[in-house]
Amino acid sequence: MSAGAAPTYLAFDIGGTKVASGFVTLPASANANAGANGRPEVTARCEIPTEAARGGEDLKNRIVAFAVRQLERAEAEGVAIAGVGIAAAGVPDSETGEIVSATDILPGWRGQRIYDAFAAVTDLPVHMIGDVGAHGLGEATYGAGRGRGVVLSIGVGTGIGGAIVVDGALFTGAHGVAGPAGPVPSALGRGFLCSCGTLEGHIEPVASG
Repeated sequence: MSAGAAPTYLAFDIGGTKVASGFVTLPASANANAGANGRPEVTARCEIPTEAARGGEDLKNRIVAFAVRQLERAEAEGVAIAGVGIAAAGVPDSETGEIVSATDILPGWRGQRIYDAFAAVTDLPVHMIGDVGAHGLGEATYGAGRGRGVVLSIGVGTGIGGAIVVDGALFTGAHGVAGPAGPVPSALGRGFLCSCGTLEGHIEPVASG
């Protein structure tokens, strides 16, 4: 990569319904035209179904195979990939690459070691954070929350997640799980099974996919 060039990363968004991927080129100070209006440019978009019922080990293996295909595509198209970014459902440990917690939306996902799996197929650096945290950082940096000191981002999909961004940094709290909005109490949810296992009344089972 030439000096001042905008870096391009291979990105993955792992959700309960699909796994999306693309090449993301970030704006660089020396390249103000990277991306429309100073925003990241996303190309080579594609996706595979999560098929959560097949289990976490199977999902991890299919994501790695997906990554191999994307890296081959990048090589064929002459795209220099600087690293791999992963936005993962559940609660990932960004240091170790392990999924430390996950709901029943993704059975068997907890305990999967994602960095180790990627290390078997690429020498590129890999970094993973929670999917809704990644969404929140994107909105705070390039989207609706740009220029704001504190941003609350809500992700509504297969489940409901949330993220708090303070001065450009993701706030995760003492135990790494601050922000999720799915467990917010709601009388509408009473009697409906939430992904966290309760029937006591959470918003997620009546307001998500």
